[in-house]
Amino acid sequence: MSSSPSYVRLASFNDGEATGSRRKGYVPVLVGTDKEDMERLCIPIKLINHPSLVSLLDDSVQEFGDNQQGLLRVSCNADNFKELLRSLSKKK
Repeated sequence: MSSSPSYVRLASFNDGEATGSRRKGYVPVLVGTDKEDMERLCIPIKLINHPSLVSLLDDSVQEFGDNQQGLLRVSCNADNFKELLRSLSKKK
């Protein structure tokens, strides 16, 4: 079975998630600007329609196409993305 060139196998998950577990109410994404620096993060579903996130997702579609396989990739600095999620979560 061949894998997509954009597929990145992750050794561990963030936020204390166990390997293979899924968080209900969250959308997993790969965030980073370089394959070596990609981080798996989870976006709360309640924030997915926020204009800032929609803009980043639109940019990802432009960069990677709309038929990505596996986790959705978002080309953004992971630390900046985490800060954006924290900021948006505080507003909700």
